[in-house]
Amino acid sequence: MEFCDDMNVVAKGDMLYIEHTGAFQFSNFVSHNSLMIAYISNGNGFLETENEKLPVAEGDIIVLNSGMRHRFYAGESNLYMGIYYCYFFKEAIDSLWKVFYEEFGQAVSFLHDRGVVYVRDNKSKEVRNVFVKMIDEYRRHRQGYYHVLTNYLFIMLVMIFRNYNKNDEENGVKSQNQLVDATVQYINAYVYDSIKLSKLAQIRHISPSYLCRLFKKHMGMTTTEYINKLKIEKIKDMLKNTDRPINSILELTNNSPEHIKRLFKKYTGMTLAEYRQKYHYN
Repeated sequence: MEFCDDMNVVAKGDMLYIEHTGAFQFSNFVSHNSLMIAYISNGNGFLETENEKLPVAEGDIIVLNSGMRHRFYAGESNLYMGIYYCYFFKEAIDSLWKVFYEEFGQAVSFLHDRGVVYVRDNKSKEVRNVFVKMIDEYRRHRQGYYHVLTNYLFIMLVMIFRNYNKNDEENGVKSQNQLVDATVQYINAYVYDSIKLSKLAQIRHISPSYLCRLFKKHMGMTTTEYINKLKIEKIKDMLKNTDRPINSILELTNNSPEHIKRLFKKYTGMTLAEYRQKYHYN
């Protein structure tokens, strides 16, 4: 393994730093002098530490202890994986840190012992929504922004620790059928690939016609309809919460731009430009 020098992302005198960036298919190992929260905002790939390699996809949340050597990199089917980052020192919320030990002792102990906590956001994307507000607040640097950020940080950590090792129905779609659940998880992770019903069925060792009937029964729509709706939701999210050019967003979908534009208009009643102008966080 090749490591680069430690990165002191949070400068002396500052207690936290927020950014929205990402990872390509190759990246060096790094470590930080602060704790780090990473939220996979779009795409999929891997988190690799000195001890393990974990697949990650949109909606995954990783908390890393200071000094933990790691790297994120996009999967083979993605050139780029979007990531929200929050770097912070415990002192940023020092007076509230004891709450985590009292309320979420198991998660905090795991973070201390293993150096990493890995959870998924819930169906309502609560952690993601807080992260977007933090990024906006950090970029604007309005009066009192630091106090707003520390409060958001506390709220976000509470949400993350609540989801730690939790297996409730909000952590992903639950259809009461394992084959359908596995298919949904695969689509969610590889939605930007060219996904066909025949390939989904082959992976599950069942016939396409059987998977089609099963998926429609439990999800209320076909696999194609689910993929289309998921793509549109992801496009909406990128239009609202990133500055990524529209042409670059369209390139991710593995469909012709004109097809996606028609599909987007069908689901939202607006063009991509109109939607961004109306809902963009700025």
